[in-house]
Amino acid sequence: MTSTKPPVIHGENGVSQKAEGAGRGSHYISFTRLLTNGTVMLEGKQYNVEGQSWMDHEFFTHQLEPQQVGWDWFSIQLQNNCELMLYRLRRQDGSVDPFSAGTFIDAQGRSRHLTAGEFQLIPSGIWTSPATGARYPLRWQIQVPALNIDLNA
Repeated sequence: MTSTKPPVIHGENGVSQKAEGAGRGSHYISFTRLLTNGTVMLEGKQYNVEGQSWMDHEFFTHQLEPQQVGWDWFSIQLQNNCELMLYRLRRQDGSVDPFSAGTFIDAQGRSRHLTAGEFQLIPSGIWTSPATGARYPLRWQIQVPALNIDLNA
């Protein structure tokens, strides 16, 4: 893998805050555009692969708060050489946690922190696991109005 852009440090002042108070966050770095090639072995057969990868490294000092029950996380490489990382922390009452956040990386590798109020992640369609009963969205609409981004995934 060869990085074509500088590393991105997410959050504000190097901290990706996940809840109120000191020590309730993470340090989070990404390499968002890695030219990648190599081989994959699958069932005894070798395949040559090439493309672009994204590598994250995040380490925490704290787990979710009791009222936080999970998250939805997106790392997106756009065709215009920009990237978008967004996460929505889900609260027990079904609301979006205000510590949800993200990062926009422009084509030159400059990053911009995004607060929870600057984007929307809208799920639609549900698949229910027959094994666990857990429910999962099938599609997402991803909106960042200030950056004129409106995606359907």
